[in-house]
Amino acid sequence: DADKKIPGFYLVKFAVSTTACYLAIQLLITFAEVLLPFIFAVLCMIILEPLKRFIMRVIQRLTVRLFEKLKFKACLELSDGSPRQSSAIGESAVYGRLPRGETSLDDDAEYS
Repeated sequence: DADKKIPGFYLVKFAVSTTACYLAIQLLITFAEVLLPFIFAVLCMIILEPLKRFIMRVIQRLTVRLFEKLKFKACLELSDGSPRQSSAIGESAVYGRLPRGETSLDDDAEYS
């Protein structure tokens, strides 16, 4: 009934919807200019960080093997047991390592 009482009501509805669409498009353009590069960088880091860790682990292990073969003992840190073993016997937790008895999901947790 309101459509018939106000002359030009369809023109007003069209103008309001056009303005709303224009403002929504401008908001999306601002979003694309500001936040999309940030989101893309975060996604790249999520993808590239595990790859970087894997490559660093491979390079480190190759370097250790090379130093062992060339008998450069001064360049190697010698340890008794596994590399994840804590240096102090009674120590419960060291920064960057998990307390004893807990395991890490990543193989290279001590290097992060």
